[in-house]
Amino acid sequence: MVTRYNSHVPILKNIAKKIKINRVLELGSGGYSTKLFIDRNFFPDLIHLKSYEDDEAWFRMLLRDINDKRFDYIFSPNGIHEEIDLIKLDNFDLIFIDSGKNKAQRIAVIKSVAKRKPKCIVVIHDCDYPEYVKAADFENSYIHKANADIGIFWNGKNKLLEDLKNGI
Repeated sequence: MVTRYNSHVPILKNIAKKIKINRVLELGSGGYSTKLFIDRNFFPDLIHLKSYEDDEAWFRMLLRDINDKRFDYIFSPNGIHEEIDLIKLDNFDLIFIDSGKNKAQRIAVIKSVAKRKPKCIVVIHDCDYPEYVKAADFENSYIHKANADIGIFWNGKNKLLEDLKNGI
């Protein structure tokens, strides 16, 4: 059953079916998303998942639960938005944003990513908050309506992403 907490799972699965995903940057880890990215049944081409988390309890729980050499897990006590400028965003095929202890932190993460103009697809969970969509300053967007709306964003022309937008 799709709930507010896992509404991004069907979208991410569909993206992985249509686009070869080798490297994922996850900004805000999760019991659904992190485990999904590591699952070879759904992301068979994944060779690297780099995940940042700013909640220490959540970080420790997932660190204990996931043991996979493809998983690079980083604790960000000062907030994930503080890390964005240090990350080579164009090394990733997919950026997934589901971070922040509050709206202001999530908005800071979204703005930090958007200002760097990454070339890959960016998926943002909880885009039913208009502030998140406004912060996502990308050339193209598609908002998938769900229990918690999922935003798909990208810069430039990409036929595959346009097809994905029409086929989700």
